[in-house]
Amino acid sequence: MTRTAEYLKKFSALMAIIALCSLPVQAQDGRVKFDALSHLEAKASETVDVNVESPLLQIIPKLVFGGQSVAEKTMRELVAGLKGVFVRHYEFEKSGAFTESDLDAVRSQVRSWSKIVGIRSKRGGETVEVHTLMDGSKITGLLILAVEPRQLTLVNVVGPVDLEKLIEMARHFGWLDLELDKAKKE
Repeated sequence: MTRTAEYLKKFSALMAIIALCSLPVQAQDGRVKFDALSHLEAKASETVDVNVESPLLQIIPKLVFGGQSVAEKTMRELVAGLKGVFVRHYEFEKSGAFTESDLDAVRSQVRSWSKIVGIRSKRGGETVEVHTLMDGSKITGLLILAVEPRQLTLVNVVGPVDLEKLIEMARHFGWLDLELDKAKKE
């Protein structure tokens, strides 16, 4: 191999490494981009768009509970280190308003995360996924994806998440009163 060829080989390898290192690292800070879903707003009959970053998160417990209570203290501890909470909810008049490729645009950002929950109902066409970004034993990012034929909900929590405190708050607000046997009751 000539000296020029050797140089070009090393230079090409270096450029490839630099290119790989400079690629945007999707959602490695815990933030998931929902931009690819913005086209759904025009199709939806109802939308919810929540973007709450750290400074505002710190005052929400007092706004919600209005004073010193156990629930307020728990919520303050829960949001203490969070960088943000981002929610998108779309409700449609009919099924088929969004596609699997719309969901894949979000899922592709969390491929390196741990999928800790995956629930799928073929009969009802419902899917729930929970993905976590871990830093050692700490959760530093959370994505909840809930899909129904006419609804799509995404919740992204950025920053350290204390699951015990999150469950405590969910119980306080009744969020854990799920109807898992909904089909049997109907």
